[in-house]
Amino acid sequence: MFIFALLPLIFLSACSPTRKVIKNPEQHKVTDSVAANQLKSDDLLSLIIKNQPQADWITAKASVNTNIGDNEEGFNINMRLRKDSALWVSINALLGIEAARVLITKDSIKFMDKIHNKYKVDDYEFIREVLNVKLDFNTLQSVLLGNFFNYRNEFKFSSVYVEDTFFILSTLTKHKLKRALEDKDPNKPVIQDFYIDPVTYRIITMKIEDNRIEKSITTNYEQFITTEAGLIPFKNKTEIAADKKISVIIEYSKMNFNEPQSMPFNIPAGYEKME
Repeated sequence: MFIFALLPLIFLSACSPTRKVIKNPEQHKVTDSVAANQLKSDDLLSLIIKNQPQADWITAKASVNTNIGDNEEGFNINMRLRKDSALWVSINALLGIEAARVLITKDSIKFMDKIHNKYKVDDYEFIREVLNVKLDFNTLQSVLLGNFFNYRNEFKFSSVYVEDTFFILSTLTKHKLKRALEDKDPNKPVIQDFYIDPVTYRIITMKIEDNRIEKSITTNYEQFITTEAGLIPFKNKTEIAADKKISVIIEYSKMNFNEPQSMPFNIPAGYEKME
């Protein structure tokens, strides 16, 4: 998802299956708080992973809206995702004309500006420097689909809490302190929380906070739809508070599954490389 926040910056530097909509997660209640507090973190994590969508290929159409500072952009995309391998995105401008193309793999990010005849090939360090967030292919894939991911390899999700209508799977142990009363402490490690629906065990909100550098990332998922691949959020919103305040909203209009696709990315002769 974070790559969509970069598309306006790059441009500036150059110039369906049967659906069933699930009710709002807020209507689900954790009715037995005692039992919920006895749920072990490993058990909850297993349920989260078990209920994640399963598909080797996903193709989708979506609208994307980004807000970076005072710069707002909106565009439509066609997306092709091969599980754990590659993400191909075609960005459409007005009248459906393809304006740009992106190919993301585990070790590279390729961008082609078809309006200004320019291209860029880089690694993930480019995004880390621009957005000041850690990003790899697994993280990007997981955020797009609302799946679990570990922001840092050393993280241990050792705590489960109950807050209103959610289970919270967290890296931070609070010893029964209420989260609303917790003071920010610059000496604390980075905290990652997943807010889990107690009925579907799908992730409703993902939060990452780093008080040492006053950085946070929050993704909220909505409009869950039952598909042949599983329960998928057809709308998500990510907000990044770092050096720049960024928000990205993705709303899918169509998804298909397990249909192998080509991912063409041929840079035409005469295109200028972007630095």
